[in-house]
Amino acid sequence: MARQWVARPPPTGRRRAMPDHTEHPRRLIILRAAERLFAHYGPTKTTVADIARQASVGVGTVYLEFSSKDAILAELATSRHQQILDLIQRAARETGDNHPARLRAVLDARVQAFLSQQEGGAHASDLLHCVCPAIARAWEAYQRAERDLLTQLIREGVEAGAFVSDDPAHTAATILDAYTCFAPPLLFHRDHDRLPHDLAQLHRLILQGLVFRDDVSSL
Repeated sequence: MARQWVARPPPTGRRRAMPDHTEHPRRLIILRAAERLFAHYGPTKTTVADIARQASVGVGTVYLEFSSKDAILAELATSRHQQILDLIQRAARETGDNHPARLRAVLDARVQAFLSQQEGGAHASDLLHCVCPAIARAWEAYQRAERDLLTQLIREGVEAGAFVSDDPAHTAATILDAYTCFAPPLLFHRDHDRLPHDLAQLHRLILQGLVFRDDVSSL
């Protein structure tokens, strides 16, 4: 039976992970207010004055906690990207020692995590990928961490005799290039009804080229 791809909330059922500001509740209130506004109106149309009003504080109070709107965006975007990395890493841990299955689970979890970010407002996914420099920097840092994770998984597969790759880092980068259409922003414009089929086809194409021939049956 084909998988049903729907945007789901994080597995804990709680608010998306936010930095721990238990000693600075005012900072957390400002971040949550900004997150709501960014999700509804988008980062470019939200001002520091809007955030202050939503948080019921003065504009000066916002600047006591953050040097600029970009600083708020950077903190929220970094937190959002870290949540996605956490979900991907959990998929890797929970799959077991079958290296092809683990890589496939990671790539599936990646897509599901991206889709889950669309919840919460018309611009909820803007904190993942948009033209704002602060978000672009967070996205670039996420891509490096994601590439490092895939490199490690491929290297472990090579060492176990399950994968064939002369250069795991280059292989990881190539795989992520191939999956560009299953990442923001292109993912959000795809036909979700066709998504399971298209993703399965790409999985098979990529993994058949990577897996040691004795393990092809595990795809």
